[in-house]
Amino acid sequence: MSLENSKFMKAYDYAGMPFPTYILKVFIPLFALLIVGYYVVLIFLGEFMTPLIVFLFSFLLFFVATVVLIFPYIIYIRAGKLIDRDMHLFVTRLGILSLAYVSRKDLFNILSEMKEYRELAKEIKKIYVLINKWNVDLPEAARMVAEKTPSEQLSDFLIRMAHAVESGESAESFSQNEQKAALEEYAIKYNNAVESIGILNEIYLASISSALFLITVAALLPMLMGGDYTSFYLSILLFFVVEIGAFYYIYVSVPWEQVWETSSIETPIKIGVRRKLLLGVSLTIITFFVAFLLPIPFEFQVALAITPLIIPGHYATKMEAHIKNKEMFYPSFIRSLGTSASGTGKETTFALKKLRYYKFGPLTKHINDLYNRLALRIDKHLAWKTFGAETGSDLISKFNDLYVDGTEVGGDAKKISEIISENFLKILALRKKRFLAASTTSGLLYGSMVFITFPLYVLMWVVALMNNMFAEIAPISQEYSFLSLFTGTMISIQLMRVLLFALVIVHTVIAAAIKKVVSASSNVKVLYDLVVMIWVGAITAVISATVMNSIMI
Repeated sequence: MSLENSKFMKAYDYAGMPFPTYILKVFIPLFALLIVGYYVVLIFLGEFMTPLIVFLFSFLLFFVATVVLIFPYIIYIRAGKLIDRDMHLFVTRLGILSLAYVSRKDLFNILSEMKEYRELAKEIKKIYVLINKWNVDLPEAARMVAEKTPSEQLSDFLIRMAHAVESGESAESFSQNEQKAALEEYAIKYNNAVESIGILNEIYLASISSALFLITVAALLPMLMGGDYTSFYLSILLFFVVEIGAFYYIYVSVPWEQVWETSSIETPIKIGVRRKLLLGVSLTIITFFVAFLLPIPFEFQVALAITPLIIPGHYATKMEAHIKNKEMFYPSFIRSLGTSASGTGKETTFALKKLRYYKFGPLTKHINDLYNRLALRIDKHLAWKTFGAETGSDLISKFNDLYVDGTEVGGDAKKISEIISENFLKILALRKKRFLAASTTSGLLYGSMVFITFPLYVLMWVVALMNNMFAEIAPISQEYSFLSLFTGTMISIQLMRVLLFALVIVHTVIAAAIKKVVSASSNVKVLYDLVVMIWVGAITAVISATVMNSIMI
């Protein structure tokens, strides 16, 4: 049995239902229900079912059946990716906790309760349950979970850990070595994914070019050879499918991460974003009604209607720049904090009191607020979580948790802060490469607005010219039979204009979403790119229409 087949079969075991059982209890009943529904539709709606609709309906039936069949495998692969996503932070936390000489059993209990690791926490929980409830020794429990986990990276780690325990290697030594190895592996995968962004951009533009060619051919063929415009409408639908497919491919290929912190703690940044969003949406509702009353081109009406959304988008863009700036000062802050706390032998609050007199750029205010909260001695964990939330940085929040957990169980603050600072700087270096690739992608996406809009509107005016020509020939085509060759099927130019600009709008939404994925930015920031891209497309469309109109006249 090949590796892929082995993974395929493991997926059903991971879902709690072996493959034969899944086929008998899930797939066959659902497939039979789909077949019955298919024939019921054919019987009652048969008169409306053209060959094309039957084909599309049959394809949909086949697609749904296939998804049902491989659904456990999809979930299995997704779980593996979620585990791999958190492995570098998990191993870093393991290394930090091992500095406190916590027992391995307690270590796995602590790690299994950390819900931020999602699927990874579930796998670690399995090990703890095997050890605590079933009295399985750690090496054997690790091997049992390694055999069934959907992540090859976690599987290899657990097998190495089992060997280390059996050979008597200390938890601290093993964790420190694994921490470096995990971060190096993460860096290799991250760099490969970032380098592939350029290739993904080329694939995206090539796919769009092919879809544009099909739209052009589908628009002109009915005029030259007769027939209806079904193929033209299908080519536009195909363009939408290509756009969505390209976006999904980029989404699964680019490493997932986020710049913004997403806890439920209220912060000035989150409140500001909500207020700007409320203002932008409110103004958009007003401009939506006003714009379509103005005597301006349809494209400008659409662009003007959504222009107020640039307000929250611009605010989010500005806040994201501040967040990235704060991240630059965090490694020096946490290193200074750990060194001070370790050197004085006192708790973090005393060390923070001394650090208040030093400047850490935009982090200084947040450090002062952190000290004030810790000095009240109400809730240490909440104070640190609020500090991370107010910086707005997801990365700072995660590494804060590492420091608090490590020092709380008795770890050396200096060693912990050095590990955190070193790993934080490595991740920042990786992110810089990603943001550089994102800026290149941004330029390509903005350029694609012109690249797509201009040929579409040239096509529209070519069709308009042929419409006019056919309209002039039609009255005399009966007298001169050979002229019937030049009287193809005509299409409403106004309808075509609406369809083509709708296509431009869909491309804009997908392009803005692609930029969001590549740059790991927030959903609100997308609105800025969306509005600007719509205006680029609208201006290009109106200029193209004006130029073509002047040429034809």
